[in-house]
Amino acid sequence: MNRTNVEFLTQQLEKATKRMNSRYSTFILEFDPNEHQAPKTNMDEIMFYHALPKILEKKLRLEDTANSLVTAFNEIPLWMKLTEDMDEGSYRLFISKRFRKRKVVDEWHGNSDLKPILIQ
Repeated sequence: MNRTNVEFLTQQLEKATKRMNSRYSTFILEFDPNEHQAPKTNMDEIMFYHALPKILEKKLRLEDTANSLVTAFNEIPLWMKLTEDMDEGSYRLFISKRFRKRKVVDEWHGNSDLKPILIQ
């Protein structure tokens, strides 16, 4: 399968971290606790129940983070809230439980140059 969104997420994460002016080299993933919708598609469920729980709360490098967040169908999280975790010396990504094609993500975020990332 073509997973072109791995490169896209890598570029977007690099752009967002530069904008934050931080120098951490790792990311900690967790699902966004403010999202109250359950996973809706089969791929959402696979990512939520099987693929991502193995790496949640672990420090990952940029490349591993981007690779982990792209589904086999080249879908990415609808949004990712990026914050600094100074206690851990890392970035923290709160990700949506919904994984969608890039076109849907683009429509959802409108003109944002950091899509699907929201800096908190």
